[in-house]
Amino acid sequence: MRWILLFLLLPLVWSANINISNSADWRFAYILGYYSFVGGDYFYGLDSQATAREVFPYLPSEREKQTDTVTIFSDRNPIMDNYDTFLRGMGFRNVRTEVYRDFDELTQTLFQRYGPFECYVIVADGGGEWAYAGSALAARYKCALFIANTDTIDTITSLVPKDGNIIIIGYAGKRLKETFPNAIIINTGNRAKDTVEVARIHSKKPATVYLVSGMYLYLPGHYKDPAVWTGGGSIPILAAYPDELPEPVKDYILKSGVKFVGFYGAELYDLYGREREELSKEGVKALVFTTLKFRNVPTRDPNKEYPPNVLFMPGGDVFVSLERVNALAEGKILFRFRNTGKGIVYLMPLIVNVKCGGEEVPISLPEEPLVILPESVYIWEVSTQPLPSTGCEVYFEGRYGPDKDRMMFDYNTTLGFMPEKIEDPSTLEVKRVLYSPRLKAFVIYVSNPSSVKVYAYPSLKGVLVDGIPTDFSGRMGVVPPNGEGKLYVKAELSDADIIDNPTVKVMIRYGKRADLPIKLLEGEFNLEKETFTDVVVELIQENFVLVTAIVVLILVILLILRRR
Repeated sequence: MRWILLFLLLPLVWSANINISNSADWRFAYILGYYSFVGGDYFYGLDSQATAREVFPYLPSEREKQTDTVTIFSDRNPIMDNYDTFLRGMGFRNVRTEVYRDFDELTQTLFQRYGPFECYVIVADGGGEWAYAGSALAARYKCALFIANTDTIDTITSLVPKDGNIIIIGYAGKRLKETFPNAIIINTGNRAKDTVEVARIHSKKPATVYLVSGMYLYLPGHYKDPAVWTGGGSIPILAAYPDELPEPVKDYILKSGVKFVGFYGAELYDLYGREREELSKEGVKALVFTTLKFRNVPTRDPNKEYPPNVLFMPGGDVFVSLERVNALAEGKILFRFRNTGKGIVYLMPLIVNVKCGGEEVPISLPEEPLVILPESVYIWEVSTQPLPSTGCEVYFEGRYGPDKDRMMFDYNTTLGFMPEKIEDPSTLEVKRVLYSPRLKAFVIYVSNPSSVKVYAYPSLKGVLVDGIPTDFSGRMGVVPPNGEGKLYVKAELSDADIIDNPTVKVMIRYGKRADLPIKLLEGEFNLEKETFTDVVVELIQENFVLVTAIVVLILVILLILRRR
């Protein structure tokens, strides 16, 4: 009888593992949430200190606080420091913290902890749609999941068997293609269509699909809820944009027997309103998930709806602004855009109305979007008729987004400017271009034969990184009059990448004024790799006074010894 009672009491003391992501990097939470799901553990992701303090501590019951094991996974820049101490103060008994360098190191650990695996899904970093679709597919078949970029290639090629069952979603670089020649690669050139192709592998006739924009990683409202990006292990995830439901996605929904569509995220609310009636006519019921109510959380009003906890994905962290306009009286207008986000911005000017002294100045619009690199400045130069020396005003309107097929954001502004007559005798010459593995940067050696100081903004176009053409830009550099200087452009290249780029295309905007670089230098130059001699010369140049002092000291010592 006693054994029967003990057996009946077992469920009452059963404990669970709760994994908490304590990082602002969406990839960190994404990887942890996925492997927690396939490993049978719970997952919760922090997006702010408010979430850490006001929500999670109140979700588990008092019994669960005593029996469940809470593991906090942090990187070097956690959302909340000493979170384990805080939770212990809130009554949690079994709390521990694991700190990782980044999501790649975390992936390696979780791969070993929750393996072995019989299939492998690799998603390209840089596409939220790929990430959602890929993780849902991986969860369907309990595959290992990896995010591919230049920093993680070594990890992937060392852990994934070359003859394994592998699916690569998004851009596949040269090394991945060469290492896994039999892998299925899904990259149609359209991310929405890519998610459809993934869904076809996921399930022949899915009853339910989720629609996401790929702009935000939506974190679970409760740690017992599966992460959205797992699709609960059975639901495919397709791409949708705030301004449209892509045709490949709509066609798939209407022809594959889908009965329920979940629009996930507040940014899709208007799209849901537009598409709901049309889908219902085809027998598809549309649902929308935009807000979250909290249960048993004393710090939150249970009758009030709160936005879901989210982290920015590549499609969400894009911000652009037209910060100033300059013009030359001879007929040139420079539009200076700034991208303050961490993702590439594609900006398509739609309306550019310029008026000077009440007269309209005709402007030619570009045929292709302007590409503005992360956390950088881009100057769009437009030639016009000669401009009068009077006050001018420009109204700019355009659409932008993280890709050519995702320019879903509207931007407009009005700015005033005054055409200027500028004598700019500045000149700039490129002497040498090398790549420094030590600095992880291109170093552009330049000379300034003019008598004025030169302000220069360097960039490189179409550099092959793992076989994929990539653009880079650097911060402003200053070159003294009749002197020489170096311009630096941060980038991470492997030895194979350096071999793949015998020459590089360099573009430098420069001028005698930092705010008005009216000149442009373009050219293709041989790319060298930094040598030991280059390092020694640079150290001497940058520490000339110290080196001189050391040399003088050595000479003095030798002279003293010689006299003795």
